[in-house]
Amino acid sequence: METLKFSAIMRDIMSQLGISAKSLDVKSGLLQVMMYELLFGSGKIIGGGAVKRKIMENKDKLFQIRDTMMEGKASHSELLSGSVQVASQLPLYVRINLAKLSISDGLKYLQDRYYSDAILDDLIPSLVILPSNCRGLSQDPFIKDGSMIIQDKASCFPTQILFNEYQRSVEERCVDAEECDFIDACAAPGNKTSHLAALLMDKSPNPNQHAIFAFEKSVNRVKIIQNRMALLAVDDVVIINHKDFLTVDVSEDKYSKVQYLLLDPSCSGSGIVRNIERIVEANRTHDEEDEKIEDEGERLLKLQSFQISVILKAMTFPHAHTISYSTCSVHEQENEQVVAHVLATEIGKDWEISSPVGFSSWSHRGNACTYLASTVCEKLIRCAPEDGTNGFFICLFKKKCNAIRDLSKHSINETSRACKKPRLMKQSNASAPALDASIVTEHQTIPASTATQPQQNKGLISSPNHAMPLFTSRFHVSKTKKRKFGRK
Repeated sequence: METLKFSAIMRDIMSQLGISAKSLDVKSGLLQVMMYELLFGSGKIIGGGAVKRKIMENKDKLFQIRDTMMEGKASHSELLSGSVQVASQLPLYVRINLAKLSISDGLKYLQDRYYSDAILDDLIPSLVILPSNCRGLSQDPFIKDGSMIIQDKASCFPTQILFNEYQRSVEERCVDAEECDFIDACAAPGNKTSHLAALLMDKSPNPNQHAIFAFEKSVNRVKIIQNRMALLAVDDVVIINHKDFLTVDVSEDKYSKVQYLLLDPSCSGSGIVRNIERIVEANRTHDEEDEKIEDEGERLLKLQSFQISVILKAMTFPHAHTISYSTCSVHEQENEQVVAHVLATEIGKDWEISSPVGFSSWSHRGNACTYLASTVCEKLIRCAPEDGTNGFFICLFKKKCNAIRDLSKHSINETSRACKKPRLMKQSNASAPALDASIVTEHQTIPASTATQPQQNKGLISSPNHAMPLFTSRFHVSKTKKRKFGRK
């Protein structure tokens, strides 16, 4: 846990010496553990072989850099960023799994066992707020059997926002709303998938009429999701697809009822400051090949390219009209800039940004920027430790009414071509890679000279219309059997 707190500091120290996981041919996590023990822990490294020897060759220089950082500070904890220090004081959130337990029973249990003043969150009805110093919760029998889930408040926003839109459609008696299907495009580790499934099972007039297609390309993560959905008693609603979402044939008949899509693609994870969520999200936000990318700017470009591709792919489903896009990142490159790129594409012009239903009281909105109109930024949701959560970003895309009436505007071939992965441009000595063309969004323009001034790296992707090799895998569907909903 302590290693994670100091990870940014250790990366800074190692960069000054030219040491990295790639240069030492070692997993990033193992290297950080070794560095932590040497610099901030016991002062020595146990085991390690060749990697240990390489680190010890630079021992004096490492200590010198650390001591320079420590000047004027009384303890190592003073090196930590404000957000990391705030993280230790964040509330603890527990989501009641509505597929197994009622809100009233779950709240009473937590009040009786942990904290008598525990209350329900005002935006996420099934979320209970506990003080940060609650101990032993991870070993609680209701956590272990899936009746409750430890999940940050911000992590619940994307699903709740999407479900609120669905619920409004049902209340307004929109055509086919009660029999529509959902997609979770990047499902691992499954918290958002299970949240959506539980809401449907508890609130939908006809829960058996819905399916959630959950996509995951990693074999190992597919197994994790399968086990997780079974434990949480939502495996009758969730259909797990061992497949790269970008390779899905949107014209297949089984996706003909898909109207709502949940997109939480791989991201930098820069907003995750609380340790327990960082451990969970690390399973999803970092691919092994990402560790080979030493330059943070290059890595953000690669992530941005993928994020745009996922959104554009989602927009090509024939009857899709509502998309919740989210990241656990604080970087504009993965958030506001992604939104601007998408809206400027041919497919994106049929979509607009909508204010999330039920979230008018949430005051933290998108960053003001030159490439999105202020009216658009005000509809975006941001979260930060100062709000009592991890760092998060949520954007709700809605298809324009005239585009919904003209679903045949784009052929399947046209839309599949448009949603392929963007080709990355190599960074040069210029201030940033230029866009292929100025991006115009809501009467705001992103000239190449201004659009490419991100917060921590320079540049945007070149164009969302170039292909990259895609991962293809076999298709797997979990068994679907009727289950009597509710906790026995």
